[in-house]
Amino acid sequence: MSKIEIAKRLYAAAAAEEWDEFAQWIHPEFVIRESAALPYAGSYQGVDGFRQLVRAVFTHFHRLYAEPGHYMEGEDHVAAIVRLHGTGKRSGRAFETSVLELFRFRDGLVVEILPYYWDPQLIHEL
Repeated sequence: MSKIEIAKRLYAAAAAEEWDEFAQWIHPEFVIRESAALPYAGSYQGVDGFRQLVRAVFTHFHRLYAEPGHYMEGEDHVAAIVRLHGTGKRSGRAFETSVLELFRFRDGLVVEILPYYWDPQLIHEL
């Protein structure tokens, strides 16, 4: 199975909150690192850490939709361009932005995700 297909399965499992499925595609040392520029900054490890991140993110949004689009594959990485749109909880404002998520693989599994936001200030304003 390609690394892109694994990234797609990870997105699908997260969207459906199928955590056993999600766990199949992550390395035991999995971590997602959110930038210090974001209100939910930090490193989140494993399935439980990812679920903690989801809860933290949704404290800032009434609705949030993530639509992965274009994928690029390298030797041990996949980059996915993700369209985010929704409504901020504090402002009530609708928004749309883009994120590039860089997946790093080890032993055929996702070991790290690094999200790069186009406009992190926007997230604070919502």
